[in-house]
Amino acid sequence: MKKAALLCLSICFTGILALLGGGCIPGVGGFITGSGEVESQPFDYADFNRVEISNVITADISRADSFEVSVSTNENIFEYLELEKSGQILKIGLKDNYSFTNVKIEASIRLPELVGLDISGASKATVSGFNSVNDFTALVSGASRITLFNMRVGQTRLYISGASFASGDLICGNASLEVSGASRLELSGQGVDIDVLTEGASTVNLEKFLAASAEVTATGVSNIRVYTNGDLYITASGVSSVKYFGNPIIKDINISDISSAGKG
Repeated sequence: MKKAALLCLSICFTGILALLGGGCIPGVGGFITGSGEVESQPFDYADFNRVEISNVITADISRADSFEVSVSTNENIFEYLELEKSGQILKIGLKDNYSFTNVKIEASIRLPELVGLDISGASKATVSGFNSVNDFTALVSGASRITLFNMRVGQTRLYISGASFASGDLICGNASLEVSGASRLELSGQGVDIDVLTEGASTVNLEKFLAASAEVTATGVSNIRVYTNGDLYITASGVSSVKYFGNPIIKDINISDISSAGKG
């Protein structure tokens, strides 16, 4: 029995060595290094109002009267680029099961209206110039970054997670802001009724963002700075901190563990 088991292990080990020696690893496409000159290619996509960016891609997304999409990268990378439109969503990423090195991918996206954005995989996005009463939702995850410039939208939802960072200028209606996983959010501008939740060593700085009223909840080892002259509801637990600015009307305050709340 022992000899049979050893023989089986030997055959398996030999097979693995053969695969590795031949450069073949089951389920893994391989390692791709960017080479050649950086080229820019246009893509004919239109009639979308949501964008998904992944795989360490940098995107410049701005308002325009017509649609325009282009991608700049190393000439050997275009064959691994995945760009498609599904319904009203434009998706830009790279093929799965490959590891990429020395690759720089930049996308330029122009569209009349943006209502949804999903940034992941250590990607970066700059979003500017949109002026709409429609709702806006952004998901930023996986050590990604988003920067907003001159944004005017309706009801807003921002979900920031996984050591990501979001910042910028925003004027909106009601807002729901959820920040977790050692992420950060910094906004200037103004909103109506805002609801803020922080978890897991995250930080939200709204010291320059005037809210008509606010309800904030800080948990774990989180920090919130909020600015309002209206009603303010505060909950803090764990080792969290809430600082408020302006002259709010404190409607309810619930502090537990070794958390704190006070005027900034």
